[in-house]
Amino acid sequence: MKGTDISSKNFEVDYMFRLFSGDEKIEGILTEIYGVFAVSYPIICELFKGVSLSSNPEKGEKEIEKFLENVRILESGPRAAKIFGKFHERYPDQSDFVLMVTSVCIAEYA
Repeated sequence: MKGTDISSKNFEVDYMFRLFSGDEKIEGILTEIYGVFAVSYPIICELFKGVSLSSNPEKGEKEIEKFLENVRILESGPRAAKIFGKFHERYPDQSDFVLMVTSVCIAEYA
């Protein structure tokens, strides 16, 4: 997508926000970029955290659960944890959240 910086710390969060805000093009864009629409556990946690702070958490939880039925969930297994540990040592100033999302993606696709 023109103008999208996929190295951005908030890339996945920004796209999730746009998806839940009704941006109808975003799912197609993500599928085109990656070939499959997938999400990692840290992002799922952030989504549920966000709805817990909303004015209607029950509605938000139902929307997330429906959304998750139609996406691939990336596994956060021991390989991702090992990568996270190495990244945390190498990039101590980077947030744990960003390192977790990156580690899951690398474990899945590298």
